[in-house]
Amino acid sequence: TNTEMPAYKIGLMGKPNSGKSYSRMSVDYKSSFVIMPDLSDPYLMKNETERVDQFNFLFEDKSYLKTIASILNVKYDEDDENNSINAVVEAIISKKDSLVDNYKGDAKSKEKIAKIFASISKFCTGNYSICPDLANLKNWLKFVSKYMPHIKHIFLPDFTHYLTNVVASEEFAQKGKSSGGAYSRYTDLATETVKTFLTKTINELRSDLVVVIEFHVAIDKNTEEKRIFIPSGQMLESTFIPESYFETLLYCFQDYEEKDETKRYKFQTRATEDNPYIRNAGLLPDKVMVNNLNAVIESYKKANANKFNESKTTEENATV
Repeated sequence: TNTEMPAYKIGLMGKPNSGKSYSRMSVDYKSSFVIMPDLSDPYLMKNETERVDQFNFLFEDKSYLKTIASILNVKYDEDDENNSINAVVEAIISKKDSLVDNYKGDAKSKEKIAKIFASISKFCTGNYSICPDLANLKNWLKFVSKYMPHIKHIFLPDFTHYLTNVVASEEFAQKGKSSGGAYSRYTDLATETVKTFLTKTINELRSDLVVVIEFHVAIDKNTEEKRIFIPSGQMLESTFIPESYFETLLYCFQDYEEKDETKRYKFQTRATEDNPYIRNAGLLPDKVMVNNLNAVIESYKKANANKFNESKTTEENATV
């Protein structure tokens, strides 16, 4: 992979029903993958009426989830396939190599296992997954980056949910208590977790990936200033400025003056006094544009053509 240029992050912030999810409708579904905290509409369409399918390990329409789970020694949950998928993804990222290397079976089954894992990519189908916790979200990102090379855009809707989970988790509460109840350690820990995610985790992904992260917005009552909403109020605010981790951060809103319904959702692409964190890395000419995420991604690719030409050669190699 190209080490100089990490995966590109685009942040979207906005109120509910301001077009954050809607923005995915403009992007090619085949090369997109949505990782959501709970089951909701993926907003990726195969055609006018049909939504994309959920991720699974399928080959020629037969599910290999159970087989792969048993090889990885992961408990297969009959009642909750999603749980099993999450556990398998975690196992593939965290312990696949040691399992395949130390497999105790006979040579024939050892070979079969090596074969399945050498070609895990061909079992990966679907364009969204449901992953409730931040720790496993990291595994999912690594998984898509490594085993789903056809995916070029990853969407993380409602990232606020993960922030809330991190802040409210048992682990953080315990650590908060153990530091004499002072919030400083607790804050540092929550902040560190999210910072690491927005920097290290994403920077280690395939360089031709674009990661789009959606946030709720908090609006200051007095100044009208808009910020990414952080669930624990003052606790994280002071030390943690999530806005600073994005090269491109767009504000989503509905333009109620707009007569043309198809253009009602808009992006603000530059900072204003009440929205000082918005930026577009010099990629977008208009201060306000129609909500078209595909156009945003294309302008980024055009400006970094060298980074995206490589994928053509790898595809040729892959078919050999």
